[in-house]
Amino acid sequence: MKKDGTLTAFSTDVYLNSGPYCGCTLNILGAMCGKLFKLYKMPNIEFNGYPTYKNLPVAGAMRGFGSPQLFASLELLVDKAAKVTGVDSCELRAKNIVDPYDIDPISNLSLGNAAINKCLIKGAEAIDWNRLKKRPKEDSEYYYGHGVAVSLHGNGIAPFAPDLSVMTLALNEDGIAIYSTRLCDHGGGTNTLLKKIVSEIVDIDRDLIKLITTDTYCTPYDFIAGASRNTWVGGNCAIKLCEHIKNELLETASMLLEVPQNTIIMENGFL
Repeated sequence: MKKDGTLTAFSTDVYLNSGPYCGCTLNILGAMCGKLFKLYKMPNIEFNGYPTYKNLPVAGAMRGFGSPQLFASLELLVDKAAKVTGVDSCELRAKNIVDPYDIDPISNLSLGNAAINKCLIKGAEAIDWNRLKKRPKEDSEYYYGHGVAVSLHGNGIAPFAPDLSVMTLALNEDGIAIYSTRLCDHGGGTNTLLKKIVSEIVDIDRDLIKLITTDTYCTPYDFIAGASRNTWVGGNCAIKLCEHIKNELLETASMLLEVPQNTIIMENGFL
């Protein structure tokens, strides 16, 4: 790191416990490596990943796919660098965090609107960081702790593999909507989310939406219920599907009623 706080290089060795079988350990190491290059603008980064076999229960990914371990360690190191150089830790991060639409050196694709710096600034303002950092760390009775950290996590598996979701929506004559998807809700509220999307765009009561999920006999293809993709990939698929259905209804109604399409309103299940 330069004296002005510019980060120039980072090297890390990561050892993962896979238990007696490899499982998805190699995939987690690959994901950790890819994420490392997406947070700070460092021209030189070295990542060495080592999967290890242990006489322990088999290990796997559970929420985060390597992100918590990676960025907890990285942020502790950034704090140490700030302390050694005397640079404010929040300012150090803000100086080096990637900007929106920077290019990811691994995939060579845009990071999109990665407004991490804006989140950091708003967070610092919300906790009154400038006041907290001047507060004494301890007095006769209490110890005070405060700090900042940044992290990131991706949604979906693209661009490393095709990431797609297929859904169907049928609007019956009795006003019931049959919505079919193979995405499964494993506690994150996916079913509620999908019903809300259909209800809002097609403008029908949620009680009129029958959701069919995870039945491989009758539901269409979906890649996986994981990779933090249910809302991002599945939700966007639902939005496009509902907008298509809505447009089809309005076009048909416009033709039958012989009125301009922009004069027709969908409200509470009626045109």
